[in-house]
Amino acid sequence: MTPRNGRRQRRGRTLLPLLALVASCLGLTVLVQPVDAAPAPEPVTVDVAAGGALYQRYCGLCHANDGDGIAGTGVESGPGLRGLPVAYVDLTIRTGRMPIVHDEVGAIEKRLTDEQRQAVVAWMTREFGLEGEIPEVLPGNAGQGQPLWLTNCAPCHSASGSGGISADGSLAPDVTGVDPTGVVEAIRVGPFEMPEFGNRTLTDEDAADIAAYVQELAAADTTPLGLTHIGRVYAGAVTGVLALVMVGALVLVVRTGRRPATPPQGAPPEEAVVARRAEEARKPEGPAPGEDGGTRS
Repeated sequence: MTPRNGRRQRRGRTLLPLLALVASCLGLTVLVQPVDAAPAPEPVTVDVAAGGALYQRYCGLCHANDGDGIAGTGVESGPGLRGLPVAYVDLTIRTGRMPIVHDEVGAIEKRLTDEQRQAVVAWMTREFGLEGEIPEVLPGNAGQGQPLWLTNCAPCHSASGSGGISADGSLAPDVTGVDPTGVVEAIRVGPFEMPEFGNRTLTDEDAADIAAYVQELAAADTTPLGLTHIGRVYAGAVTGVLALVMVGALVLVVRTGRRPATPPQGAPPEEAVVARRAEEARKPEGPAPGEDGGTRS
């Protein structure tokens, strides 16, 4: 085996692990590509009368049976509901999040199924004149929603969507369990301390992209290689960076392998070695005149 062939084999053994790592990173980026949010389901027929019974049972105690609210600051007090945006009411029931009116009450938990919620909202719309409509969620792109989320939502809800404290000290809830319709409703109506985002700030497409990204945050447990805590979209970005680093390392190794070998420290220059070998080749074979083994007359 010639020295050149040996160097090639050693270089090949060096590059194989790097190539395998690059291929793994590129494959991982495919696995964690963001998935578009599914469109909102088609509306179903609801039992409006059943919605009225549910309202009397769960809502009337604080908001009054006629929807005018109950004044005061006690446990059984709540604001009037007449003329509110239907998306606001639907979001509140959908998430179960309502202002804490008293420490004894605490946070209101979600209690109704989707069918029950639709029935209650339909009854309240008819009886209390709720305005507007529940927004239709367009198909969204989580990759495009990420920068929109980081700019408009993360300052309060955190980059991971797990909630936080806003600049004015208000508590921003965890949104990772909110479905796409609920996310878009919150963007449009601005519940509680949250500001309202109109079409000039976020278009319907922007809102749908943010909703798709929130679903990616909620699906973080499906991320391979233990990148669960940063979400699948962030995992894709991380693995993409790793792939670029590995490609750069590969290029560096290839370029380094092309450089001539550096002689050991203290070794004579290559030109001197070549000259010495040429001089040795010109010397005649056998002893020179006058050396031992010659004859004298």
